[in-house]
Amino acid sequence: MATKKRHFIATEVADLLGISIQQVYTMLKEGELKGHKTHSGKWLIPKGQSAFDDIDIETTDNLETEQVSPHVECETRKDTDVCIQTDNEEKPSEFLKYISDSEHYSIVFSRMTQVAKSLKITSCNLKNFTVHGIDSNGKDVSVRFAEFLLDLCNRGVKVQIACMKPFWFFAYIHDNLPELENHPNFDLRQQDYMHMKVFIFDDDSAYIGSANLTGAALGLRANGKRNHEAGILAKGNDIFHDALNHFNRVWTGNGIHRYKYHEFRKERKELQEKNNN
Repeated sequence: MATKKRHFIATEVADLLGISIQQVYTMLKEGELKGHKTHSGKWLIPKGQSAFDDIDIETTDNLETEQVSPHVECETRKDTDVCIQTDNEEKPSEFLKYISDSEHYSIVFSRMTQVAKSLKITSCNLKNFTVHGIDSNGKDVSVRFAEFLLDLCNRGVKVQIACMKPFWFFAYIHDNLPELENHPNFDLRQQDYMHMKVFIFDDDSAYIGSANLTGAALGLRANGKRNHEAGILAKGNDIFHDALNHFNRVWTGNGIHRYKYHEFRKERKELQEKNNN
């Protein structure tokens, strides 16, 4: 006979309260929620707290986390200071979910942290926005998107990004993070007519929607400081396979090319000349 759970884990609290996992960590840090961390890095949060006063706790004893938001816990990696989230439960074979507004951070970006083999993205714009992590000491840290991508590449993830406007992102990595610019697992390509926003996670699931790779769309932003965005998350169905096939056609199609230093140098010179006039 199953016993009633006395604790929630952090992802369950996020689902119950309708907030992001990062907001749960902030509530724990500031004492709004009480809990303790296990040796594996998982937070156990007792049920009997004022934050749950308006929730029917009895209905949560058989709580199932949303299919597209499986339980995750922090895994400390020796090769990075940023905590990467990893799945601990079997993923459903098929799903389709509508994604809105701040879910682009709590769900879409969260899936980027979970990839093990590949991350494929098409976007109109690409900026070096701020994202959230947990370091090996359990402390909140904020890192730039470029540093996050470097961590993925160092872990063996193949990162492919195609966009219309890579200049400013490339300027940052060229000046500050050449190890990402020259990493064998990183491929940044440019196409003048790129406007589609499709993210493919491990050739397993896909986001299709309005969000660019910017802070206002995907980054660590409070409500009122981020865009209204909408999209869908798909796995194991025709929509997912169509998105994957579309990405592959675009990636190998006409007019797309590897963004390299000589193009960056030309654009930077043109911009400097324009600003001096």
